[in-house]
Amino acid sequence: PTRLSRNQYRGSGRVASLSDQLKSGLKARRDVEFQFIDNVVKLVETRKLPVKLVVETFQYARLKPTRYPFQYFQRALALRAARIGVTIKTV
Repeated sequence: PTRLSRNQYRGSGRVASLSDQLKSGLKARRDVEFQFIDNVVKLVETRKLPVKLVVETFQYARLKPTRYPFQYFQRALALRAARIGVTIKTV
């Protein structure tokens, strides 16, 4: 068997896109949930919504004691975005 160096044990170094992280981490399962996440990512890409706000809200939702944190993310993000003047349509 070939021995692997210490660095070869690590991942490929690739980081999932924001979209992939949200879809997977929030356990999105319905089309409307995927659409909501896609809209959020577009707002981030067009710099209408700070990525920091999205990531913080994502982390908040993931800490909730539930199987499906999407509902917490959606509601909290809509409220936080409204505070900075960005309207996000919820599903």
